Amino acid sequence: MAVMDRSYKRWDGDPMPHWQRLLVIPEHGLREVFKRKLVRFLYILSLLPSLMLLIAAFVTTHLDDLLALFPFLSELELDIGATAYHVFFRFQSFILFLLTLAGGPSLISRDLTNQALPLYLSKSLSRTDYVLGKGLVLLVLLAGASLLPLCTVYCLHWFWADSDWRSEYGWLLSSLLTSGGAKILFLTIFVLAISAYVRRARLAWVGLIGLFLLPWMCSRGFEEAARTRVAEVAAPKVLLSSIETWAFIDRQAARAISNKNPVEKAIAETHDLVESRRPAPLTMPVVFAALLGWLSAGLFAIYRKLRPVEVIG
Repeated sequence: MAVMDRSYKRWDGDPMPHWQRLLVIPEHGLREVFKRKLVRFLYILSLLPSLMLLIAAFVTTHLDDLLALFPFLSELELDIGATAYHVFFRFQSFILFLLTLAGGPSLISRDLTNQALPLYLSKSLSRTDYVLGKGLVLLVLLAGASLLPLCTVYCLHWFWADSDWRSEYGWLLSSLLTSGGAKILFLTIFVLAISAYVRRARLAWVGLIGLFLLPWMCSRGFEEAARTRVAEVAAPKVLLSSIETWAFIDRQAARAISNKNPVEKAIAETHDLVESRRPAPLTMPVVFAALLGWLSAGLFAIYRKLRPVEVIG
């Protein structure tokens, strides 16, 4: 009677490339995240502002052609510029925060609860590969829900628009990428950090909301007491808002002289009036340096928590 040899035999086939092993983590992570009905609902909801903005951009750039079919459009007064993009960007940012709460807290905590991390690291993956794979889940999810649709709308709008609009709002794409990228990167890193330390999703929600609200409230109190805004370096909500203000309002105000849109002129003047009554704001190099410090602290917290024995092979 033949006996089958069940002893260990080394794999003699071609090994999978490292980048393919790395992409397995976000592939399964996205699959698990999109199984939740709330995530699917918020993701679809986040695409609606971009769709509305796309329709408005198409109507304004093809108004002459559409008047023959729809004469009532002659009474329509739409000017899709920096203000419109900023309004839709802020609405998507709110949905982005809800989407982060719905899909992010269990990314690492589930692996730690089930003691699956050593299994990941036994597959020729390092801690950096693991963190990068989990981070790609949120980066793809959040960028696909906000940044990518808005940038696509802008590119189509730029292609349809005339030369005057292109010269006036050619800076908008960099503003979208800067402000949106900063928010997505911050949310990704700190949701992973909170997920590594907090096992329950509801506590993770409280931790992320508290990370935004408590330092912001303390910084405003310090500003009222000491008449300085130096405490804003410890408030991530204020830092992200400062980047958004610089990316949209300040850059728009610098072009207010040549701007023909009275609404955008009024917004720039109102912003300058409000800021003149407050202490001097932080300079943008300080804001970006403080945000970089926050991101470094979040990465340090993640690596400090994920310290099992790594198996290299």
